[in-house]
Amino acid sequence: MKNLTAVPTLFCLTLACGTMTPGTAAPALWEPNFGSALSALAGQDTATSNTALSFAFPFAGNNYTNAYVAVDGYLNLGTDAHYAYANPIASDLLTSPAPLIAAFFADLDLIQRGSIYFNNLGNRAVFTWDGVGSWAHPETPFSFQAVLYQDGRIGLSYNGVPNPQRNVDTNILVGVGPGVPDPGQTDLSNAQALATPRTAYQLFSAGSQSFDLDGLSLLLTPTSSGFQVTAIPEPSSILLLSLGLAGLAFAAQRRPKS
Repeated sequence: MKNLTAVPTLFCLTLACGTMTPGTAAPALWEPNFGSALSALAGQDTATSNTALSFAFPFAGNNYTNAYVAVDGYLNLGTDAHYAYANPIASDLLTSPAPLIAAFFADLDLIQRGSIYFNNLGNRAVFTWDGVGSWAHPETPFSFQAVLYQDGRIGLSYNGVPNPQRNVDTNILVGVGPGVPDPGQTDLSNAQALATPRTAYQLFSAGSQSFDLDGLSLLLTPTSSGFQVTAIPEPSSILLLSLGLAGLAFAAQRRPKS
């Protein structure tokens, strides 16, 4: 178990949360207390591991008390969907036999490096892919996280994703589902209280589309018809923005009268 200190609040957006060096702060929803490594996934490529939740997680009208964690960067609620291919496409969400939460669904592996952790914190369950490799470049570390909150919210955070255009040879699927009809893709990095149906996703095409979520957290809040999606920048970006706005206000006050 990693000996790390838990974050006391949901949004760690102030200097009270610790030292924030611009460009190095963790994403806003990042949970530093990873819990224990899932030994069943150590050194694996396409394996999954069943984990028990301490609460019933509500999703699309049903409650789930377990989640299958996949090396390839996703969760299935209730049952293991056993996707046939490691190169994800939108239909994996739309026709999945089990609810899919794709934090960073791509062809990843633990053959050379990295671990996957699970921590059940009572009112939330934390799943962390820490420094895992990809099939194309098993030596290159990817770190990201999914958090299931007891009230049905879902947090996805990205804390070190090297340029996938060079380091991943498959598509990357980020989002939640299933649900039809296809709502179309969402630009998740620009989502601000965006209302979506119960399926919301973005597909990053292999080798041709940059991944613009690194350093961000995505918060998906359930609504009566689906989710409200909000992209939250890292705390240092918010701090720099606030300092910049304060500087502009000070400059305006100091501007001499004409």
